[in-house]
Amino acid sequence: MSVAGSLTTQARFVSGHIVLTRRATRRATRPLIPRAAAEDGRAVRACSRTKLSPHQACVYTSSSFGLRCTPNCVPFAREPRGTIQISKAVSTSHAMQVFPSATAVLQSVLMQDLAAYVFSTIGSLLWVYMFRELTRRQMFDQKLSRKLVHITSGTLFILSWVLYSPAPYARYLAASVPLINGIRLVTLGTGLVRDDNAVNSISREGNPRELLGGPLYYVFAMSAVTAMFWRESAIGIAALSLMCGGDGLADIVGRRYGGKHKLPWNKSKTWAGSIAMFIGGVIFTVGFTFIFQHFGYMNVQDPIGMVRGVAIVSLIATIVESLPINKLIDDNISVPIGAILAGLFFL
Repeated sequence: MSVAGSLTTQARFVSGHIVLTRRATRRATRPLIPRAAAEDGRAVRACSRTKLSPHQACVYTSSSFGLRCTPNCVPFAREPRGTIQISKAVSTSHAMQVFPSATAVLQSVLMQDLAAYVFSTIGSLLWVYMFRELTRRQMFDQKLSRKLVHITSGTLFILSWVLYSPAPYARYLAASVPLINGIRLVTLGTGLVRDDNAVNSISREGNPRELLGGPLYYVFAMSAVTAMFWRESAIGIAALSLMCGGDGLADIVGRRYGGKHKLPWNKSKTWAGSIAMFIGGVIFTVGFTFIFQHFGYMNVQDPIGMVRGVAIVSLIATIVESLPINKLIDDNISVPIGAILAGLFFL
């Protein structure tokens, strides 16, 4: 049975390959014999024939374009207009030879990532500068300003991930953004650059040397987790959410509402702060997870199970943060490590 309707070819950049997509509108409901093919602008060369059910599609890959093709058939959901999609992944050089628009795709990807990187970098520096000015004008208490920078800069950084393309190098480009602030922290902390207002906005006591501790560990942790897990993993999202949102809220809520209700095993921590960290960690992680699912980077098939796993990870990270070990290991190291280890089992 032949495919009824017109054929169109599209190019996408996925996992280091240009994916050429043939899309055919069909009316038939019986098994079809579609052809996966690549178009060079004038002719269509058949790669293979495979019998498919009405709800299957095959992705053909090959190291030698147009030759030995190995199909990988998977089910797909019926689309509203009854379309079947056949894709063929080829190397970038071959794709550029046989599919001229692949060059435009690559150029578009590079421009997208460059724009995302510039926007994220400049935005992060301006954001920190804004809090510097607010602290200088005494609109925020020094300790509150520090934690607001802690929470908001991490949140905005995670949200900036959606700006990048699916290119394999995008995660490392994004991971380098926190390191720009890391360089700034080193110059301030070592005294190479003197800026008392900036130091006051991100330190506890106004001592520049503090910037070489927790704040520097913070940016290194964000960079490392981004490079390792990126936006496809709930583990990385949980680790950063608990470090940025959960830990930040723990300090703010604990100072304001903790009072004399200290934890029995750590008198420097409060029940209110720990509860705030747990709830904040769950909210931030679940929120980011559904945002990235909306953009197609994640596929949450069991939302209830995901929330349950996030709650367990948040509880474990909250317990780790409450332990009296912060003089030995900074919270910006212990919290993400604890979240990652727990996430490997429960997410």
